[in-house]
Amino acid sequence: MSESEYLPSKLSLPTYVPLQRTLVKEYESLFQLRTTQNLLQQQKKQITEHCDNYINFVLDNDKLDFDENILTNCLNTFENLVESNNEIEKLKSIQDHPDIKKFASREENDCKLETLDSFHNITNDQFPDIIKQKHTDALVQADFDFHKFLKNVLFVIKKPEDQLIEEEEDDGLAISGGKVSLKDPLTLDYYREPYKSLKCNHIFEKSSILANLRPNQIKQCPIEACDSSLSINDLVLDKLMVIRIRSFKRMERKDDADIEAVV
Repeated sequence: MSESEYLPSKLSLPTYVPLQRTLVKEYESLFQLRTTQNLLQQQKKQITEHCDNYINFVLDNDKLDFDENILTNCLNTFENLVESNNEIEKLKSIQDHPDIKKFASREENDCKLETLDSFHNITNDQFPDIIKQKHTDALVQADFDFHKFLKNVLFVIKKPEDQLIEEEEDDGLAISGGKVSLKDPLTLDYYREPYKSLKCNHIFEKSSILANLRPNQIKQCPIEACDSSLSINDLVLDKLMVIRIRSFKRMERKDDADIEAVV
């Protein structure tokens, strides 16, 4: 008997090799995503709360400065958790995709010498391409908002007067000489409690804008050429502007100290 009569034509492993039947159930029992995903959601919530508490604590204490390393670690941890969650979503796509379900549930022989040729001849769907088409990495809105805010905080603590990328087309932000204005447009004093309009994004000192509005009253935005209506309910604290002011004053104090040291 010649070798060609009992050996397969190709001795290399095929691109697809099935799990042994004895391992399938063990694999399926391990492939449980719900618990892992719940843990990731809890960890994301914890890191979000930790970061919010840290930012609020620093803002409530005038003598404290933001620690860039703490904020960077929070951002990196959050990004890693989001990435892990996206990987789990991809695995769920694998489980739920009808073509993959159909392929996984079919009856087939174990891969061995006698069946090697048949596995080499299988034409498989390009499942990685299918998964890539069906699933794209994305942040849910809450994750996106937190991620964006944290990146913006890291930016403004170093450059409090510089525009953020998304602010370049923001008509609501007062820009002067390429710099973000840190002064209330009504009093021209530096902000202490900056409040932003949800309607037009214009920012005002709380006391000055409330002096122009009474409860349940709706008025036109006091900024010239702005047609948006405004009520007390449209105003929210602009925490990012608060951080800009805090960082700006910190830099001012440092510059003054440097000048005194030189003198």
